[in-house]
Amino acid sequence: MIEKNILRSTVVLAILALTTQCRPLQNVANNNNKVQNDSTLYAVLAGEEKYTLHGVIPIKFSVTNPTDDTLKFTQYHTPFEGMMSKFLTITDSAGNDIQYIGAMTRRVMPPPAETYHAVAPGETKSVTFDLNQVYKIEKAGPYTLQYAGGNISGVASGEPIVITVEHGGEANISRTLIIMLSEETSLEAIAEEAASYGADVLYKYNALNGLAVKIPESKSVNEAMEHFKKLQGVVSVSKDQISTIQH
Repeated sequence: MIEKNILRSTVVLAILALTTQCRPLQNVANNNNKVQNDSTLYAVLAGEEKYTLHGVIPIKFSVTNPTDDTLKFTQYHTPFEGMMSKFLTITDSAGNDIQYIGAMTRRVMPPPAETYHAVAPGETKSVTFDLNQVYKIEKAGPYTLQYAGGNISGVASGEPIVITVEHGGEANISRTLIIMLSEETSLEAIAEEAASYGADVLYKYNALNGLAVKIPESKSVNEAMEHFKKLQGVVSVSKDQISTIQH
């Protein structure tokens, strides 16, 4: 009889544990939906309801910690590392996937310690990026955005948001380049070369051995790309990849 009671108690506890682990996540997407998740870091996308086709499309990406403990996530596959990977899925009104045209960076695995961000209990970290620079949005209409990088970053995906893109706006040519280097190439040396070329070094990706630079108005973007591609140790040069502001 005692053995049966112990077995029954064990089964009940196992079911309760499984139920707790499988609780659905409900995150803030666009308006004021109440957050129900309380056990892990979760992502929230936010933006305006309407944007213009050729204008900037700023999207805010936030990571919130609803727990009583400090939690960490790696910036891999989040905009905290810049636009270095496809961490969103975007579909149009017909359900077609929108092409990602940004960089696809090869990373060091497991993620180094310097790629991790700590989020204190009850705190939120945010970064804003320009969607139009890394996704091929060519026509007006509604688009659904969903974070999809959680299997790498450790941040749970939130609810999708819907934005509407309308005709209008002025075509914007970004003067920002992402320069990725081989593992043995000195990041500081290439940064110095960029500065002597007249470019502003916006960000150094130490863990990835790359940097973001802004090209001076006196030089064309294509000319600058060819210049940096010829440098020894440069693996790739991409344009229009990063427009981020961390909060």
